[in-house]
Amino acid sequence: MRPFYVFLTFVAFGCVPAFAQSGGVLKAGVLWKDFERDGKSILSQSAVGFTVGIEVRLAAEERTYFKPAAYASRIQAVSQSHFAETQFLKVTDGYDVLTAVMGLETRLIDAGPFHWRAGIGGVIDYIANVRGAVAFEDLTEIVFGVQLSSGFDLGIFAVDINVQRGFNDLLPNDSDSHPVLVSLTAGLFF
Repeated sequence: MRPFYVFLTFVAFGCVPAFAQSGGVLKAGVLWKDFERDGKSILSQSAVGFTVGIEVRLAAEERTYFKPAAYASRIQAVSQSHFAETQFLKVTDGYDVLTAVMGLETRLIDAGPFHWRAGIGGVIDYIANVRGAVAFEDLTEIVFGVQLSSGFDLGIFAVDINVQRGFNDLLPNDSDSHPVLVSLTAGLFF
């Protein structure tokens, strides 16, 4: 079975029925991707892009709960020096990624409408499309990884920062290309 169909099955049968039990968060944000080998901070020089997605909080009335999520992202293939040339939304040479996350999250502070959260989860990235001068053979089709996250809720608003580390190489011809990704997202809880 192709990975894309596994991804869709995960979303359809894992996330969608959960809305009846808990709640979801529609999210959008920006991201930075690097390989940790250029000696520069991911926030000073890295490939950038944007992401949109949905997460579901299963049994969210408890302090600790399951959090499956699905994202679609568009990422530059080449690093950019921040902040002079950073273009999150204008990806001409890059690739599109479908991401599935399955994790646990806990509320560290639960004070009325304010919640500070932290979580960990397993990640599967699937390269769905390439753009511009990038070819499919330039990239590994599937990257597995782990994601650490922290964020807060204020009423129906949610803000999160996620740090993701890949276990396998993104570039098949480069044995030192385990991706590191940082994303900053904001969303609405429903």
